[in-house]
Amino acid sequence: MKITSIAQKSSNKYVVIIDDKKYELYDDIIIKYQLYNKQEIDDKSFKLLLEDQNFYTAYYKMISFISYKMRTEQEIRNKLRSYHLGNNIINSIIDKLKENNYLNKEIYLNSYFHDQLSLSLNGPEKIKYDLKKIGYNDSEIDILLDNIDDETWLKRMDKIVNKKLKANHTLSCKMFNIKIRQHLKQLGYNNYLVDKLDTIEFDDSTIMKKNYDKFYKLYHKKYSDIELEKVINDKLYQQGFIKKEF
Repeated sequence: MKITSIAQKSSNKYVVIIDDKKYELYDDIIIKYQLYNKQEIDDKSFKLLLEDQNFYTAYYKMISFISYKMRTEQEIRNKLRSYHLGNNIINSIIDKLKENNYLNKEIYLNSYFHDQLSLSLNGPEKIKYDLKKIGYNDSEIDILLDNIDDETWLKRMDKIVNKKLKANHTLSCKMFNIKIRQHLKQLGYNNYLVDKLDTIEFDDSTIMKKNYDKFYKLYHKKYSDIELEKVINDKLYQQGFIKKEF
């Protein structure tokens, strides 16, 4: 086999013609095999060359994958498996990424944790759950969580409560307190933190009047007078409103 042409295509790729067939090879391959024009290549070397080219193709794909967002080793492994690569080549790619500092578990953990605190309102349990999904263990995560005091989590919960309170046009005060606690737990705030939250008080009379009018329109043709008031008050009671005569 003979190289008849070598031409640079991009900063790290070359177009190499071998026996009238075109191959795009990374400069890592050019350097490793010391390829040059008019060079003769035996079958064994050519086979190894192509295997290395496959390695570098996957390796540079992972660098591109990491460039959009920091990744964990587990995420990289999952991505490489999607290319149907064997464990040996996957391990070699992981080792090279670590060697060139593209994979740094501690840096990723701190970066992810900082982003969660800065860019989300997720609670500690949600943050921990998400980190465990991408390969971190309890002890690694707890070191960071233990540095965050209750006051920080309470302030985050207050932001969530205030946001929900401004958007509330349907829930009674009682029902809002139930729903907001359920919502906080879904966001990863445990019972210990949620129980520290004070009961939220607000005037729900306008909402109650709105719901009363809705139920009146719905039932006034079916019921009348005292029976109608009883039906409406029962409905309002189910929604957490205090019974009141109108």
